[in-house]
Amino acid sequence: MKIHKLTIIYMAIICAAALSLALFLEYKGVSFWSNIAVGILSSGVLALIISVVGYNVERRRTLEEFYTQACKAVRNLGLYEHDENEEQIMRTIIKMADYDYSALNTSYANIDFIWNSKKLRNRIYNNVYLKIVTIKNEIAHKVVHFQWYLTGKTTNLPVMQYYIKELDKILVMRNDSEFHNEDGSITKMSYVYSSTSRIIEEELNTWYFQLMYGKKAGTKVPTKE
Repeated sequence: MKIHKLTIIYMAIICAAALSLALFLEYKGVSFWSNIAVGILSSGVLALIISVVGYNVERRRTLEEFYTQACKAVRNLGLYEHDENEEQIMRTIIKMADYDYSALNTSYANIDFIWNSKKLRNRIYNNVYLKIVTIKNEIAHKVVHFQWYLTGKTTNLPVMQYYIKELDKILVMRNDSEFHNEDGSITKMSYVYSSTSRIIEEELNTWYFQLMYGKKAGTKVPTKE
């Protein structure tokens, strides 16, 4: 996207300069050089049109690539399920840590808009990319401890349980409630209302989907697997 964006900017400048020069030379009565300037303007306009078409094609391809890579990363994060078996959770997290995020990083870096570039990139960064990277980094910080525990290099289960709880907080959205009973006691309840992966997926399938294909495309309805 960046190459096409720069080409459009440069060609627009050349066209504007050629038009100004052609009008100035025509005003001065220098027809020969004025015609040359008009020729440069015509070539510049043609190149500008080609650049705009190329940018639109590349824009869609780049956004689709990021969408694809983000969905793959989200599916990897969706592997996590809270389980009473701590060792099973640790094995799942180790599997999640093996995922390669390089394609996601590259696809995000390639995004560069002509209009509202900073605003749009910030929204993609904050609502999708940063959420994925934050979880990835949190997993990377803790997975080595899980590997040590499963291989017997450490036997400190309470610490592993603490790490699992910390990851659980960012991977699963919970709502904690307290109910006062008639005897004065308090009953605490916690229920899962969404997962972080599902929240990111909703971002991708709503406003980001419209960013790729236009508002007329609506939103994408997630398929049930």
